[in-house]
Amino acid sequence: VQNGAATTYTKVFYPDDTVQVFISNGARCPDANPTPSNMFIPEIRRLPVVEAGRDISVRLNTDTVVRVTAYNQYDGNLTYRWTPAGDLVTSADSTVERTVRMTKPTYYHVYVTEDAYGCVGHDSVKVNVFGGPLTSDPSQKLVVCENDTVTLKSAPYGGSGEYHYTFTASPADTTGLLAAIPDSVYEIKLVPAVGRTVYTITVFDGVSTVKKTIDVTSNKRMLAQPKLSGLMERCEGEQFELSVVKDIYTGDKPSYQWYINNVAVPGAIAATYKPAKNAVDSGNTVYCEVTTSYTCPIEKVVTTDTSVLHIWPQPTIVNITNDTSICQNIPVRLKITTYLADSIAWTPADGLSSTRVSNPIATPSKTTTYTATIFSEHGCSASAKTTMTILPATSVTARSTEVYVCSGVDASLGVISRGKDLSFRWQKYNTAKNDWDELPAGG
Repeated sequence: VQNGAATTYTKVFYPDDTVQVFISNGARCPDANPTPSNMFIPEIRRLPVVEAGRDISVRLNTDTVVRVTAYNQYDGNLTYRWTPAGDLVTSADSTVERTVRMTKPTYYHVYVTEDAYGCVGHDSVKVNVFGGPLTSDPSQKLVVCENDTVTLKSAPYGGSGEYHYTFTASPADTTGLLAAIPDSVYEIKLVPAVGRTVYTITVFDGVSTVKKTIDVTSNKRMLAQPKLSGLMERCEGEQFELSVVKDIYTGDKPSYQWYINNVAVPGAIAATYKPAKNAVDSGNTVYCEVTTSYTCPIEKVVTTDTSVLHIWPQPTIVNITNDTSICQNIPVRLKITTYLADSIAWTPADGLSSTRVSNPIATPSKTTTYTATIFSEHGCSASAKTTMTILPATSVTARSTEVYVCSGVDASLGVISRGKDLSFRWQKYNTAKNDWDELPAGG
């Protein structure tokens, strides 16, 4: 059954097995037939025969007796051990145990040991409990590793005692495995899919229904590489904010260590890293080591991808038109001088001939503060403001439309005026020239 060079051979043997070994010197004597050894006849002790009987059903809060029949296939004594032992009372006959006040279904296991070789036989019996309200045993929450087998089991009590079981899952089982389970089966074993699956066992006793949930999370043994998140390009003077997007199977509380140029950054041990302004330079490399808090992954430490940081220079506004006072609806040209600017935007657009040039003409209808924002080719920006103040409108009204004076006598003329920083020019109409003559100042 097995070839090889070993002088010992390990296998599970059963009673009546016999063994022999052939010893060959291989190619050195190709004509020689292998020579068998003497027969090995292992002495395999038979296990004690143990029979705990059929399952028992009792009414809620009543006593019952579980009993085992066992015999040794050889001479010698047998010893018995029941579990769980906490709710059992040993009777005079060591093969009989008496339960105490059954309140829920219980599996009792009995282990029978023969004293010569210590071989152990085993059997179990279930005591079902009926009567009282149908009650489910507590729900469970399990965390296992990929490809591990889990047991889904329901142990209700009370009700009619004749239970029917239905197994379902969320996300839904697409294999048809759960749907094919007979309704008399209360326990199954399966390998859950990686991720979280909530199994529900519904128990129906002909009258009432109860449900038990088993929330199973199956974690990967191989983790996906975590990824860096955040802007890897910033403008001069701006702060980086980098984060790790980890595999969900890394665990709820992994540990982190950030590296700049392959050197661990002291204190940078959170999922988000915000280096101080000017603490990193353009061209620096950055990555993060993530150590899982779960036991399943084969590799406990995984490293993110490595990125290169880029820091772009800011554009500069050299000068902009000074704040100016103008009359309403009088155009004025704005002007801005820049360095490293790739584009420009003026706001607001009201009264501007263009918002995309460095020297637009402004004709505001009211006092307006214009903001010029310049952008570099990498999106870095700078801004400056200039205010165009609209002066109040000026009006002049003569105090009297007609003035009566004698010829050769001085006349005093006056006006009512409104405005700021006003100056006045007086003129006299010359009929001969059909035009106006300027009068000396002061009059």
